[in-house]
Amino acid sequence: MTEAPQAPNYIDEFVTLVGEMKQSVASARAPLKPLSAQLKDNSLDFTPGISLLTLKSHTMLSYMHSLVLLTSHKLLGHTLKSRTSPPELFSDPKRCARGTGAGDLVDDLIEGRVVLEKIRLLEGKLKYQIDKLVKAADAEKARAAGDDSLSFKPNLASFEAPDGSSASEDEDHDAGQRKGIYQPPRVAPMPYTEAPSKRKRDRAPPRPSALSNLILDDGTNPYIESASGLGSAPSMASARTRELERMERFEEENMTRLVMTKKESRRRAQDEANLALGGVGAGRRAGGLEEEFADVLRGIGEVGRPGARSDGYDELRQRGRKEDVLQRSRKRPVVEDDHAGQHLEDGKRKRTRFESELKTQRKNAKRRAH
Repeated sequence: MTEAPQAPNYIDEFVTLVGEMKQSVASARAPLKPLSAQLKDNSLDFTPGISLLTLKSHTMLSYMHSLVLLTSHKLLGHTLKSRTSPPELFSDPKRCARGTGAGDLVDDLIEGRVVLEKIRLLEGKLKYQIDKLVKAADAEKARAAGDDSLSFKPNLASFEAPDGSSASEDEDHDAGQRKGIYQPPRVAPMPYTEAPSKRKRDRAPPRPSALSNLILDDGTNPYIESASGLGSAPSMASARTRELERMERFEEENMTRLVMTKKESRRRAQDEANLALGGVGAGRRAGGLEEEFADVLRGIGEVGRPGARSDGYDELRQRGRKEDVLQRSRKRPVVEDDHAGQHLEDGKRKRTRFESELKTQRKNAKRRAH
């Protein structure tokens, strides 16, 4: 016959667990005895302290007390539905005490947990003030305990050199001064690293368009058109392009338009138009069509401002520009007066109003006669 399996020995485990619990309770009662004695003598006066911390300690102690009692009720097999709730609200200062049932202990645990959560939020807001008051109290205790006249005496050990290096250096320095020879201080050599100059960064040459074309000719992107033949780098290499894409992405994600001034709006519209034509969106001359035919426009005429880029419209700009006073005075016609007091322009007398009307009437009479 096969032997029946032996049941696990829970009694020995229970006895061992109870012994450990007794030891833990005994070790916890040892530090609580002096506290209980101080509490009976009314030496633990927390009135001048922070009331929030006092409430926190009291609530935590009440929570642990209710938890221990609830555990004992569960061990005895009592139901959790037995409760005697007070009729008053929780915020009422004249609220009656709860009952001693297991359900009342559960309600006490819930209330204590809610109060501890609220205290944690308030403690986070008052953390700076609480730390300041606690440090001030600790400093006052340390000052009262360490008020000894001998504590301010100099520490002679601080004047001793741990090794003979400092003493030897001082002796060498004094000997050099006696001889009248300057000796620089002995310091560890450090390499001098020059900071990058901002001007050199600004004067850096532009990125060659050939490198950008090589990037576009990558075999992994067979559907990207080549930018060879254009007058400038491709549009994807422009910082303004990335900025416009970021602005457009932000507007699409947030379903709103960016608030911009009229000048910024006009600049954005112009840059977007230049990008649509293949430019880089960095100014008027960087437009797609104008930059593509920049060589042709540059070869039409070189008349322009010194140091400025010339195009085919410089001559029209020169003609449309108003001349100065000296040039206009040189081109002014010569005006003279005849004997009758009439002004003469280039040697010809100007007609009077009567002569003009007379000439008009004669022409009309001849037309009627015919």
